[in-house]
Amino acid sequence: PSATLGTIAGVGNTLMAATSGPAADLVIGHNLVTLKQDFQRQMDGRVIWGPVAAGDQGVVLTDDQVLQGLASDGKPTFSVSVPRGLPVGEPIMHEGKMILVSDSGWIVVIDSATGEQVGLTEIGQPFSATPMILKDQLLVPGAEGVVYIVSIPTEVPGQ
Repeated sequence: PSATLGTIAGVGNTLMAATSGPAADLVIGHNLVTLKQDFQRQMDGRVIWGPVAAGDQGVVLTDDQVLQGLASDGKPTFSVSVPRGLPVGEPIMHEGKMILVSDSGWIVVIDSATGEQVGLTEIGQPFSATPMILKDQLLVPGAEGVVYIVSIPTEVPGQ
């Protein structure tokens, strides 16, 4: 078996990990009880972040800047393009939506039920850790001890 890349994630009874493939990376899933491989899904590029657990799915980012969700059986749950940058911290779930922030200053919001990107904003300043929710706003740690107060995005520019 190939060595795993980056992190591993526990999603339900499945352990997800990324491995190198010849032209693109794979995400594999192993049953946590039997340790047998349940699935192998080829991504459209190289995995540069993840997999990370987010609610009932695993999330990965590929080098073409596509954020992808995978159910515990390996089936895709969403696929959205995001601006350049790597996610930081953990995805957080809020009112049926997944919120993720990046080291380049974007915040993306994905509806967990539909897999649609429902919010995106860029503040142009680097974030450094998982945000905290305060009503309809996020407290997002930034560089050098700064904490940004940002409204949870509800629109995607250009849509």
